This record gives sequence, C-alpha cells and structure tokens, in this order.
Amino acid sequence: IVSGLSGVKGVYAYNTTEAGQFVHHLYILAGDGPYEAWWKDGGDGVHLSRLTSIAGGTTFTMSVAPDGKMQLYVATPTWVYEVQWVPGSNSVQTRSIINITQGDIRQLAKAANLSNGTQRLYTTTSTTVWESKCNGSNAIQASAKVINQTNAIASKHMVTGSANQLY
Repeated sequence: IVSGLSGVKGVYAYNTTEAGQFVHHLYILAGDGPYEAWWKDGGDGVHLSRLTSIAGGTTFTMSVAPDGKMQLYVATPTWVYEVQWVPGSNSVQTRSIINITQGDIRQLAKAANLSNGTQRLYTTTSTTVWESKCNGSNAIQASAKVINQTNAIASKHMVTGSANQLY
C-alpha cells in the first residue's frame, strides 16, 4: 500500500466514515517523522503525507483526544512529542511532552481519556515508567515517575472501576 519510506518503526490503522464513505488511515513512524496514508473505498488511490519532521523516532502511539483531534505521540531516545490535528485540516501542531535525558525511551502507552478531559501518557525507559498528564486546555499538568523498574521493556495502562492499573 505504501512504499518509499525508510527506517519504519511502526504502523497504526484507524478507520472512519466520512460523508457515508469508508476511509482507511495508516499512521506510520518512519526515520524522518510520522506519516499519514489514507484512501477511500472506491476512491482515487492512496494519499501519503508526512505530518511533521521528527528525526530518529523510536516508538509511537496513537489516540483521539476528547475534542476529536487526532493525536500521535512520538518518542526519540530522549524526547516525547505530541502531534495533533483536526481531521480534514492541514493544520498540524507539534509540542514536546517530556525530556528524559538517560536516552533510552522504549515504549509509549496512552491511557483512556478521563471524563473530565484529563489525558495520561506513560513513557517507559529501561529503569522507570513516567506519567505525563494534560487537561483539556492542552497544558501539561505534570510529569512524574510512577514506578522504578529495572529492565522495563513496555507498560500498559488500564482502568478498572476507579482504580488506575499500570502493568
């Protein structure tokens, strides 16, 4: 479906219906940044564009914000960035979320959005899982160590009832 990208680290698929037509979206983390590929069933082929330039990405995750904006969280060895946009617009915004100077970010996990608009992102390194929270105004409220864990590889966040669980 998509060719010509180098250094690909991952792909997320997301489908929508627009004006009654099924639309396929692929979000791809390549060596020079995240891309979006999309096509409509019975449409005019695959469209591909780089969303922003973030060199050296190692991992990423995708989500939809409470206000409907698309979000990609992209990690390099030392930084995590949020890339967000309103579907159908050409206005892509990028901001830094957290800097972890030990330089070995391994995995990102986005928690489900809370009913009050709070969003949580978990960043896993080889020794620690960090939690970054932001509210509906897009202001980062805090970044804090959640747990120290030697040889951590990945983390997964879940909510059961009112209890936050991090695995």
